[in-house]
Amino acid sequence: MTLRQIEIPQQVGTYLLILHANRPRRVTVGKLGQCETSEGFYCYVGSAFGAGGLKSRLGRHCRRDKTARWHIDYLRAKTALAGAYWSASLDKREDSWVSQLCQCGTLTQPFAGFGASDSKQRSHLFFSQVLLGENAICAFLGETPEGGLNGRFEARYVRS
Repeated sequence: MTLRQIEIPQQVGTYLLILHANRPRRVTVGKLGQCETSEGFYCYVGSAFGAGGLKSRLGRHCRRDKTARWHIDYLRAKTALAGAYWSASLDKREDSWVSQLCQCGTLTQPFAGFGASDSKQRSHLFFSQVLLGENAICAFLGETPEGGLNGRFEARYVRS
């Protein structure tokens, strides 16, 4: 399964993007400057309340080759897409999801200000050395979003 094969709704909503860095790298992230990534998984919380909703925003994140517009675009250019989860809703859940992930204890926030220029949160980016499975995602977010993991990552990296 790839994200492109999942039926992503055109409604607006909130999403969690999961990216895999296969080795440490130095990435220049817009005005944040140089960021040193580690090998592992990055979870990014975003929202899609513009034209095209979730389908348009997640479709953009599927592509690596694009003009960098947001912080996540710089990181996405150097990582593989491991999965995505979303909640199609008019309720803005971005800050709530970030707060929930901050409390889980197994994730770190490696770069202050990442994706949080219009938020009171420290960062919208989290790091984990292991890939979080669907049960962990649901437990951390406190709800069951739609979406899933790229099959090749799930088979190889998810720890029960």
